[in-house]
Amino acid sequence: MNLRAVEQPVPQPPQARQEARGPVDPAQLLVALSLCDDAREIAARLEAWLGQALAPCRCSLILGGTDEVAGGAAAPGSRQLLVPVRHGDRLLGAIQLDLPHAIAADQRRWLRIVAQGAAAELARVDALARAQSARRRAEQLGRYVPAPILERIGRGEQAAGGERDISVLFLDLRGYIARASLLRCSQVFRLINRYVRAASAIVRRHGGAVTEFNGDGLMAVFGAPEALPQRERAALQAALELAEQVPPVIGEPSDGDQLVLGIGVASGRGFVGDVVSEDRLIWTAVGNPINLAARLQALTRELATPVLVDEASWRGAEELGAGFERHERVSVRGFPDPVTVYALRDRAPRP
Repeated sequence: MNLRAVEQPVPQPPQARQEARGPVDPAQLLVALSLCDDAREIAARLEAWLGQALAPCRCSLILGGTDEVAGGAAAPGSRQLLVPVRHGDRLLGAIQLDLPHAIAADQRRWLRIVAQGAAAELARVDALARAQSARRRAEQLGRYVPAPILERIGRGEQAAGGERDISVLFLDLRGYIARASLLRCSQVFRLINRYVRAASAIVRRHGGAVTEFNGDGLMAVFGAPEALPQRERAALQAALELAEQVPPVIGEPSDGDQLVLGIGVASGRGFVGDVVSEDRLIWTAVGNPINLAARLQALTRELATPVLVDEASWRGAEELGAGFERHERVSVRGFPDPVTVYALRDRAPRP
C-alpha cells in the first residue's frame, strides 16, 4: 500500500470548504428576524443571510399555503431544495434554495432551525397586523357604538339584557334651534361636535354609557351594561361637571340668542337590552327612571336650575347632594302622583 498517496490532500467538495470556515450559528439571524416589522423585511433578511451562509446559493422565501408553495425550475447544474416553514400545523410557506452542490447534515439541521425561527416571526408579525387591524376596526366602530358595549364585544361577551338598578341622565340644550337659525350649517355642525365631545367624555369618565344623541340632547345610563355600585353618585357627579364645563364649550350668546343647559337625573329599576330595528340592534334602557329623568330635564326650565334630580338619586349621591334644594309634591307630566325633587342651587341658568 502506498501510504504517501493516502496522505496526499484530497480535493474538498463545496460543503467541506463551508465547514472549514467553522460552523454556522443561526442565532444572529434569529435575533435579526425578531426585530423585523413585516413579512417583507423577514424575507429580505433571511434571503440575504442564507445567500451568504451557503454561497454560492440562490435563495428565496415563498409565502403561502400548501397549494401556493411550488418551486420554480432549478438553474442548470444546480440542486433545488425546499425547506417547509411551519408554525404548528399551519404551513406558512417554504425556503427555496438553488445550490450547485449537496449540503451537509449539519447545514440541514440549522436550516430547520432557521425555518422554525422564520415561521415564529412570520406568525408574530401576522398576529400584530391582525391586532392593529382589529384595533382600527374597533376605533371606527366605537364612533357608532357606546364604549362599554364595544368593550364587551371585544371580550367576546354580549351586553346581556334584563332588569337592572340604574341611574339615567338626560341633557338638553334649550335655545339650540334659535342659535342654529343664526349660523351656517358648517358652524352648527362644529358647535354640536364640540358639545357632544365634551359631554360624552364627562359621562364616560364617570362610568356612564351614552346611549342616545338626539340633535342637541343626549341620554346616558349608569349601572349598565357594567354594574356600577355607586351609580347615583356617579350620575350626579357627571351632571355637576356637565353643568360646569359644557357652557364654556358651547360659547357665549350672540345677537340675543342663548343656550341653556338642562339636566335631569333619576334612579331606579329599569330594563336594559337590545331593541331590534330593521337593519341593526340598538342598545338602550326603558322603564320608570328613564321616563322620570326625561321629565325632570324638562322641568329644569320651570324651577330655574340646570340640574334636577329625583329623591333616589339625591340620597344615593351622599354629600354631593348638599348643594341641592328640596322641592316637595312637584307635579310631573305623565306621573299620577306628585314627586319630591332636588334642584341645584346657586347655579341657575342664564335668564
